[in-house]
Parts: sequence; structure tokens; C-alpha cells
Amino acid sequence: MSVDAGEGEGLRAAGPGAVGATIALGAAVFALYACFVRYGVNLDDEGTVLNQVLRTARGERPYLDFHTGYTPATFYLNAALLRVFGTSVLPVRALLALVNTAAVVLVFRLALRFAPVAESAAAALAYALCMPFFAGQFAAFNIPYPAWYALASWLGAELAAIRAVETGRRAWLGLAGLLCGVAFSFKPNTGILALGAAVLGQLLATAPVAGGSGLVLETVVLVLAAASVAAVLGFAVVTREFAWLGLPLVAWLLAAVVLRARRRSRGGAQAARPLAAALADGFVLAAGFAAANVGWLGYFLPRMGLARFGREVLLLGAGVERIYGLGYPEPSPWSLLGIPALLSALFVPRAIRAGWIGRRGLAAAFGLALLGLALAAARLAVAPEGLVISTSMQVENLSFFLLPILLAGAVARELRDEVRLARRPPPAAAPGSTWAVALAWALLLFIQVYPRIDFMHVVISMPSALVVAAAALVLVRRRWLAALGVDERSDAPATRRAVVIGRAISLAPVLLALAARAAPLAESRLDFSHGVGLRRMTRIRSAALPVEVERDRDHDLLELERTADFVASETVPGDRMLAFPALGLLSFMTGRPSPVPHDYFFPGRPSHADEAEMLATLDSDRPKVLVTLNDRLGYFASSPAYYFLLRDWVLHHYRLARRFGRYDVLLRSDLVAGRDDLESPRTLGGPLSAAFAHGAYRDEIRSARRLAVSGTVEDASGAAAGLADPDRLVRRARLLGLAGLARRTPGGLGAVEAAAAPDRRSKLLLVRAVGEFGGLGELPWLRDVWLRSDPGDERLAREATTATNYVLARDLADRYEWHAVPAGPPWPLSADLVEPRLVDGLDDFDRRQRVGPLAALAVASAGRSDLAAKIEPVRDPDDSAWWRVVASWAQVRLGRGEYLAEMVAPMDGGTFAEQWVPAMLLDPAAVDPGAARDFVAKEIASGTPRRRELGAWASALLAGPADDASLARAVADPDPAVAAAARWARARRSGADPARAAAAMREGSERP
Repeated sequence: MSVDAGEGEGLRAAGPGAVGATIALGAAVFALYACFVRYGVNLDDEGTVLNQVLRTARGERPYLDFHTGYTPATFYLNAALLRVFGTSVLPVRALLALVNTAAVVLVFRLALRFAPVAESAAAALAYALCMPFFAGQFAAFNIPYPAWYALASWLGAELAAIRAVETGRRAWLGLAGLLCGVAFSFKPNTGILALGAAVLGQLLATAPVAGGSGLVLETVVLVLAAASVAAVLGFAVVTREFAWLGLPLVAWLLAAVVLRARRRSRGGAQAARPLAAALADGFVLAAGFAAANVGWLGYFLPRMGLARFGREVLLLGAGVERIYGLGYPEPSPWSLLGIPALLSALFVPRAIRAGWIGRRGLAAAFGLALLGLALAAARLAVAPEGLVISTSMQVENLSFFLLPILLAGAVARELRDEVRLARRPPPAAAPGSTWAVALAWALLLFIQVYPRIDFMHVVISMPSALVVAAAALVLVRRRWLAALGVDERSDAPATRRAVVIGRAISLAPVLLALAARAAPLAESRLDFSHGVGLRRMTRIRSAALPVEVERDRDHDLLELERTADFVASETVPGDRMLAFPALGLLSFMTGRPSPVPHDYFFPGRPSHADEAEMLATLDSDRPKVLVTLNDRLGYFASSPAYYFLLRDWVLHHYRLARRFGRYDVLLRSDLVAGRDDLESPRTLGGPLSAAFAHGAYRDEIRSARRLAVSGTVEDASGAAAGLADPDRLVRRARLLGLAGLARRTPGGLGAVEAAAAPDRRSKLLLVRAVGEFGGLGELPWLRDVWLRSDPGDERLAREATTATNYVLARDLADRYEWHAVPAGPPWPLSADLVEPRLVDGLDDFDRRQRVGPLAALAVASAGRSDLAAKIEPVRDPDDSAWWRVVASWAQVRLGRGEYLAEMVAPMDGGTFAEQWVPAMLLDPAAVDPGAARDFVAKEIASGTPRRRELGAWASALLAGPADDASLARAVADPDPAVAAAARWARARRSGADPARAAAAMREGSERP
């Protein structure tokens, strides 16, 4: 950070020679990662990448033979490991331990240029420990995400770019360009952002380029960079996302255009760089970048063509923002308190130095702050999951806001320094500013969090920002010491003590946060129940996946092992298997390859056109086995409903044969016929089954079963407090025990609640558990919790409505499984759910989004047409798709068929509605088939392009005669996607098999 002579706050680098500290840190971090090389497995992401690595090792090619959204280095690097060491996850994870250790060490080495060892180590450990870890499940640092390799390359490139400025040697720029290219070969957006950071860092850290040509060159680069940032964020500049992620960088770039022009005009030739030098810098960077990628680009580009390469590799025009996008989260109450507190830590020293506040005033302010904190703790510090887990969750939420604020403050300081520099030109060319380089890299890496703004993406976007954070931590400490009259340059004992105390105070919150992040890691390996000892672990019998978890948490892993064993017993090597929606891990374990190019069925990607192509492949060579999930977490909950073409085909040709906990194994119908052992599906495991339970978990299952079957209300005393367990299946067992008791108890869960959840903390846990695992039977209780909530207890009320919507969404998802046709209408709710306070007040936007869906369904279930006006689905352009879809369907159930149009309309604004609405239109128990046919025909004729396309796909499966005229017109639709869907649907309705229908779709043929 630049030196401010007036304030004496410049930071001196601790020096890059701290070799001992570097070795110690690297050894400690590697030991941590090495301890978890065998730990757990992530079913969806890790399984998908591992299976695609195995496909590569077998000779399949990314993009051409299987689908991926990443550049190919991850697959070829790890495929080489499999060829050398055999098909096993262990060499992949061992390499990852080295890669992630290198990244942590690079954060440390970068931070050392701006901060002492302790602060630099804290920044590096923050990155190491923020990598998500889920006890009993998996560690994110074990997943071969391309991001981990790309980040190590990014940080190496950043260090090389800083060395280029420090030494003035262009060879370092060449290395930076090469490492940017390596990052691109693993993850395209990281590599492109890295190259942009290298260009901008070199430009902003050095003297302006001389002459008019230099002015034009710099202006073009900076303006294009600002426009590119806006483009990355979708050119939506009046959004929270742009304000948090793009605004500081764009402001810096545009201001730099003016400030550097002023420096150039004031400084003369002696303060400028030759144009040839700037062009040489750019050439060296580009040459290094190209050298890392010329090989694979030379292979894939000619085979794919530029348009397909741009769409499938660079994801240009692929709509990933629409499919994967998550908006910026809301700050938690603690974040709302923490952000002003952190800002005050920065600005109060200035107020002290300006004389606005004295020592007494400071003491009084500190006392008031402590009082406010105590009051906030009494109101907010419920910590339902326990202090450690709750603290860790608050750290996660705070990171979304603290890092952008930190970067914005660094930009403001840098602009202030540039303004001063522009006012007084140096007598000669100014030395390069390594701080400008670090800041440019931090800002561009953090943009990578977009469009999927969740904590995992914050983690892979934070390393360079942590370098800035280390410097900021030192700056704040020095400001406080200077404001309090402590001269750090003095060797007096009192001064030394003050400095030590200041460092301890500034590092204490960081160390507490790191301890909270480290606690689950320690708890998963160490048993603290009787002193301190190693936990007992369960390892599964799999050569490809020799992983282990705690014996008390091994149920998921054992279910996976038994499923793989059954698949292997029903097939032979070489047989193919379809694993849905993201179960490539079973293919990796069993060696049964997938017959289709897609391994990851995230609603919207693959598309319905891809689905039709896969259907043709599957129908031509039907695999013996399909494996799917009956308990899909998170983003895959709607996959069976979204891929309605596949679901319909599976229902016609496959039967459920076995259920191992959450895994459903379906066999081809002709293989089941005549086999007594398969005719009746068998279930092993399940919510209250001890089949896969060991240790403490077996005790939990037995206790929950006793409570559900024969327990009393007295037996449930304090039971909800146990719902804080980090193991989700322990929470499920406890909730189901309470729910079973409630079904046998007059008054239901409300009568059980007084004993099970006597205080606010346990009631919050019970509400959350019902949202996570409860069914429609718990909705009356959730309604009553909301109605009875203290007006001042907004948290409990909001948690109750959130849980209500989770229950409703999960019930809809369970309706569209692959193994059975749903019976009865959706959401069969009790008629007595209708209550005046539930349906009144829906004019309020927030209330409508939260309780509106339950109110609408309650009105529809009771047949209360007189209340239809109160559940009008469209009142505000910002109404959520969930509310609009549910309320519209409720109107349809009340006999108001015209509301089908309102149910379909939200499909134009995002992916949520299209995950569910087509499946509901095809569900005769949800929408009358005749009304659905007529409506779809109108949509095909006059709907928006997206609705016309989805209508065409759905028309192939509608029962009864179709409107052939509307399909005939759609074949000539100007939108190619609509026309292709119509050709496929027309062929299928004419009796063509999926292969011939796919041919018609591809070739533009109208023949069946």
C-alpha cells in the first residue's frame, strides 16, 4: 500500500525471505489435507468430475464424447493419474492436497509483501479453512474441481506479475501469461479474468505510456476493461450484484483514464514509458497465455467450430446466468451489526486524531458498544445449532459483504493516492506500485463469484482479496496505535507492549473465526467423549473409492456401497448404466459407463433438445439398469419433473427393483418379469431403519422409532434440542420420531411442542427440522407457529413461513419420481387450514411471498371460491415465480381455467417455473387433460419463444388428440428451437420412435 507521508501509515512488507514460516505453514496445511484424503465423498459434483476423468482415461473426449462446461486440463491431468495408478480416487486427492497447499502458501507469500508474518499467515489460513467441510459427508478440498487447479495457477500468476513490477524484468510477465493460460486450461473464466488482471495490473502499476498513441492505447484498454466487467455482470448496472462486485473496479478504471492522462500531461516524457515497452509487455503476456493452450485449442477448435466452441467451452450465449444464477444474499442481523462495527474501527482513529473524540469519549463509546452488543446478543444470539456452527455460519454470511467493502475501501484509497500523484508529477519515472497489481488481481478474482453467488463461490473468489485483507488489518492497527499516541518506531518497553497488545486485539476476531471453521474438522477426526482419542471410522469396500467416514455417520456411505454392489451383481463389465440426476460416482465405482454424453442433469442444462437426443440413444440400446435418488438435495430436487421426456420413457420401460436408503435402482421391465426376487421392490434402509446404522446413530434410530410408535409426550421432553446435530439424518430421525408421536397425540405437534421445544432456541430448531424433513401433516402446526408468533419475534415467524414453503416444494418434487405415476391431485391439504388471518393481508408483498402459497392452496383445498379474489396471483411485477405458480394453480383448481396462462407466464422470467409447470400440465391429476391440450395449442401458436418451445415439447406427451394444426405451424416457426421441438413432437405423435424423431429434429424433416 502506498506511503502517506502526512499520516505515516505506509505499510512496509515483512519481506519475502520468511522461508522458515513458509515451510512451516506449508507443512501444516499439507498435513491437514493429507489427513482427509480418504474422508467421505461428494455425490454429485465429485462423482461427476471423477466419472468424466474416467471417461477421459478410457479415450473419450470432452465436448465431443461427453459434455462438460470446463476446459479440459482437469480431465487429462487426472486421467493420466488413473492410467498410472489405476482407477482410484486416492491419487487424485493426493495431487489435490499438493495443489491446494501450494495455493495457500502462495496467498501467504503474496500477503508477506504487504503485511508481517502473523497477519499473512492468518490470511492464508482463512483460505485454507474456509473451504467447505461437511462432517460425515465430504470435504470440498477433496473434490477435483477445476477451480482448485485454476486458483493455484492464478496465485502463481499474480506473484509473477508482482515480481515483474518489482524487478522490471519482462520474463516474469511471460511466466504470468503462461500461468494465466494454465488457469484457462482448467477453468475458462478464471483464465480470462487472470489475463485481464495481468494486463490491468501491469498498466496501472507502471508509468503512463508516452505520447498521444499511449493516451489512446490506455484509454481504450481501460474503457474496454470497464465495459467487460459490466458485460460479465450481464450489463445490469442497477443491481445489488453490480454494486457489490463491479462498481469499485469500474470506478477505478474510468477514473484511471482521467488521472493517468493528467499525470502524463504534467509529468512530461521523463514520467512516461515508451509505447514500444507497453506493446512488448502485452505481447509477452499474450505469448505466454497462448503457449499454455495452443495444443488443446488446435485439437478441439477445428472439430467443434467457432460457434460451438464459444457456446460449449467459453459458455458464450449458453444462458448459464439464467440457469445457475443465484442473487446476492441478504445480510444476517449479525452482519448488519458487524459491518458498521468494522467500518467504525477504520474511521474512529481519524476522528481521534482530528480531535472529534477524546479518550473519555472513546471509553464511553466503547462502553455503549459493549452494552449494544449485549442487548443484541440477548435478542439475536440464539445460536440454535450451537455456538461454533452458528459462528461459522455468520462468518460465511459476513464474507459476502466484508470482502467487497474491503476492496471498495482499497480502491478509494488508491484513487486518493493517484489524485495526489497526478497533482505533483515525479521528477522521473515512478517505481511500479505492487499494491496496484495486488488490488487489480483481487478485484477481478472476486467478480468470479458471479453468477452463482453462494459461499462455495465466495471461497474460490477470495484468495487475492485476502492478500488485501492482510494489508488492511495492519493498516487499521497502525491507525489506532498512531491515534492513541503510540510510536511504533520506538523501542521503549511500554511501546513494545502496546504494539503487541494492538496486534493481539486486531488478530483476535480473525483467530476466533478460524477456530470456528476448524472445529468441525477436528471433531470429525477426534473423539472427545472420553478424553481425546481418534474416532472410529468405517471404510467401504471399493477399489475405486476406498473412502471412510465416522462410524456414527456411515449410513450414507453404506447405502452407496450396497447400491454399487447390487448394480455390479445385475450387470457385467461393459454393460451401460444411466445414473440420474448426478450419480456419475456409481459409474466410477462400478465401471459401468453411461450411454449418454451428459452426467449432470441440472434443470435447464442439458436442454430438452439434448434430452431428445439422449432419449434416442437410450431407446436404441436400452441399458439394463437405471439408478436415481428418492431424496435429492438442493438444486436437483426438480430434475425428474424438469426432464419430463426422460421420465415418461422410464415409466414405460423400467420398474423399481431395489431401494437402498435414498438410492432407487430400476431395472428394465423385461428383466424383472418372472423373477420372484425382483417382482416386489425391496427396501433396505430408510428414515427410521437401522439397516445402515452403527454406533450412536443406531441408538438414535431406535430411540426415534420407540418415540414414534409407543412414546408419550413426557418422553419427548427437550427432544427438539437434539435437532442441532450436524448429521442431517440424525436430525431427520429425531424429527420423524416427534412427528410419529404427534400423529398419535390429540392436538398433534402443537400438543407435543410444549414438552419437546419449551424454549425459543429449541422451537427454532423444531421449525427448521420440519422445513427440512416434515410433510403436509405438519403444515397446520407451522401455520399456528406463524399466527402465534410474538409481533416482535420476526425471526421465528419468518422461519415458520420458510419451512412451510420448503414442505410444499418438497411435496411437489416427490410427486414426480421416476418409479411411479402420481395419484390424486397435488397438495392434498386439509380444508380446515383456511383461517381468516392466513388469507387476509396478502396485499402486503412480503407477506404474500411467505404465506401466500399456503393460503392459496388452503383456499383451493377447501373449495372456497368466495376467497378467490384474495389469492390473486399477480399483484406486483416482482412477485416470485413460486407464489405465482402456486396461486395460479389454486385458481385453476377452483375452476378458473383461464389462470393457466398466469401459471405459465413466469417461465419467461427465470428457470424456476419451467422446472415444474410443464410437468404439472402433463399431470392429469393436476390439470384437466382437455384443458391442458387446448392451452398448450394456444401457447404454441401465440406464446413467447420460450413458452412456444416448451409447449411443443410437452405436446408430444399430452393425452388424447393433439392440435396438429398448431404443431404444423410451429414447424415453420422463426425460432429454430421452437421449430426443432415441434418437428420432434410431431414425429413422436405420428408414431416415430425416439431415434427417428431425433433425426427429424436435427434434419428439419417433417416425416415421422
